[in-house]
Amino acid sequence: MATVMTIRRRLFGNEMRRLREQAGVSMDAAADRLVVDRSKLSRMETGQGLLFKKQLHVLLDLYGVEDPKLRGELDKLCKDGRSRDLMHPRSSAVPPRLQELMELEEMAGSIFAYEPMVVPGLLQTRDYAEAVMRHFIDDDDEVQRGVSLRMKRQGILTKEDAPAVVFILDEAVLHRQMGSAEVQAQQLRRLVEVNRPSYLTIQLIPLERGARGGLHGPFQLFTFRQSLLNDLALVEHQGGRIFFERETTVEPFRRAANSARAHALPSDVSMERISEIAQRLERE
Repeated sequence: MATVMTIRRRLFGNEMRRLREQAGVSMDAAADRLVVDRSKLSRMETGQGLLFKKQLHVLLDLYGVEDPKLRGELDKLCKDGRSRDLMHPRSSAVPPRLQELMELEEMAGSIFAYEPMVVPGLLQTRDYAEAVMRHFIDDDDEVQRGVSLRMKRQGILTKEDAPAVVFILDEAVLHRQMGSAEVQAQQLRRLVEVNRPSYLTIQLIPLERGARGGLHGPFQLFTFRQSLLNDLALVEHQGGRIFFERETTVEPFRRAANSARAHALPSDVSMERISEIAQRLERE
């Protein structure tokens, strides 16, 4: 299974191989210029090995790469392939699975998320998050740690260069109560408060539209700021998560995202419906 780290390394290696072949340089010639074994260069090009910055520059000079933007992007990709310390330094207190997700969100220029079950973690209130976690975690301390980490993760939405985010929710999410009616109502009010179309957009697929646009499970689609990084789709399941990084495997998720948006209510109409349901909960 691919990870954020291996994806960065693989993308870097793929681009370095493309540049070498474009320049008509054999692997043996490139390895000789670096004074390394051919196997080291081969591992780098397949995402299994790394280069130091000086080695990268030697190869870029050999391949005739003069574009400063491309050289800068490769510099950063090479550095990121060595370090996991992006916005959120790696810590034993942060589960690796969550750390990977936080790193993806940090790298993203835009995020699309479809959710048919619960309010996405990036939008959850503290009380709603706690109610969700208590469905599958028994230990109180572990629940509180998880909630605190989820609240910290939401900082990605308020940083200066926050990604543009689109959340498409099945209307069933609004009716699937987590915790008390008050907790659910507060959560729905939060959705209305944070909705800022073009920056953070929330839309609903209404129940009356049936299966149209919604017969697939939850998924996320990431587009990255670095032009060398391809779009990536992420599907989470009970046993883990799957990354889809090849263009042929990402494209079906783009089509699913477009279909979901086409069948969703406009954002302003979605907010009206969310507010109506919140009002009903508040009267209970």
